[in-house]
Amino acid sequence: MEALRRARIGGEIGFAGLALLAGAIVARAAFGDAAAFAVPKVEIASYTGMPAFLLLGLVCAAIAAAFMLGARECARIAARAPMPGWLKPAIGGLGCGLIAAWRLETIGVGYETTDLALNGAFDFRTLAIVVAAKMLATALCLGFGFSGGVFSPSLCIGAHGRRGVRRRGRRRRARGRG
Repeated sequence: MEALRRARIGGEIGFAGLALLAGAIVARAAFGDAAAFAVPKVEIASYTGMPAFLLLGLVCAAIAAAFMLGARECARIAARAPMPGWLKPAIGGLGCGLIAAWRLETIGVGYETTDLALNGAFDFRTLAIVVAAKMLATALCLGFGFSGGVFSPSLCIGAHGRRGVRRRGRRRRARGRG
């Protein structure tokens, strides 16, 4: 999606579409039709669970808004930074590296971390930390011109946010507050 958006801006959408199609064909030939993530089945037994889905939507919307604002703020700071343009991506990479040294789950596209979050491998505290760290690392990279995109980090952040809301709700119900 990011490649198509950039290509549309640059007027090269035909070439980008062809490259994306070729990549999809090669990936299917190499890896088969397996899904990238093992998403657990969710059943809605009654409409009494709808407030929880509303809460999940509100929490995820707040996380997404904070992510977007963070990326914009990092870009604004980078634009005003009194340093040569070639040094700015190094600053973004250094920030991302320091965050990754603290929380390794934040580095890369996050497919393995997303899969672990979707299947309940992390406690609430870890989920919250990874969401904040991944948002900051991605915002630094984007804002300072380091390589990377927003699609895969958004999947990772969303999966962690969803699981965090679910874990928090289960804990509250176990204590008799929900």
